Amino acid sequence: MKYKYFFAFIIFISCKNTNKINAICSRKLILNDSTVYCQVKSIWVTNCFYFYRKNSRSSKGEFEKIIESDDGQKWKGKGHFIEKKEQMEMSSFLLVRTLNNAVKDTMYISSFVLYKNGNTLFDLNNNHKIIFFKQIKK
Repeated sequence: MKYKYFFAFIIFISCKNTNKINAICSRKLILNDSTVYCQVKSIWVTNCFYFYRKNSRSSKGEFEKIIESDDGQKWKGKGHFIEKKEQMEMSSFLLVRTLNNAVKDTMYISSFVLYKNGNTLFDLNNNHKIIFFKQIKK
């Protein structure tokens, strides 16, 4: 146990000392506790939320929304979330669409709520239900 804390401490210090690596290092520290939910019954599109927390006890963190279609289009967006009982309150964010690594357009997504039930998230916006299942880490 002593070595585990020592290793994390060295990473933190080395990240603090360089601006270029700082963003990468802070992202790696957040990745210590992550959860992935992906949409079910989606044939041509992979639609996932990636939730990152600094530790497992935290109710706040960052999320990434990543959508990939079978024709090569990708949508990515980042924001913040707050988990409250059976809800995930998602901040507003920009969703950027790319094709062949070139930005095609950007869409503003207003804040919204995802509802949580066990290993399932439900998006009940716009009078339809989209279901996301938690992905198990291997």
